[in-house]
Amino acid sequence: MANITVLEFRISEKAESKFWAHGITRQQVNELLGNRLVAISNRKRRAARHLVIGRDNNGRCIAVPVMPTEDLTT
Repeated sequence: MANITVLEFRISEKAESKFWAHGITRQQVNELLGNRLVAISNRKRRAARHLVIGRDNNGRCIAVPVMPTEDLTT
């Protein structure tokens, strides 16, 4: 497991369209932050170094690829 802290997601339009393709809304992704999360290293040769895995408020399990930003909590 990766030792990272995420307090906020910065979701691009491209990422949001990929969520929609999987039937996931921006709200569901943001709901992960209020629930228990696990961060793991992503597979090799992927744009995002880590995956954040958690459940939305309806219990749906969601994996979100995350890339580092200048803000260590975003």
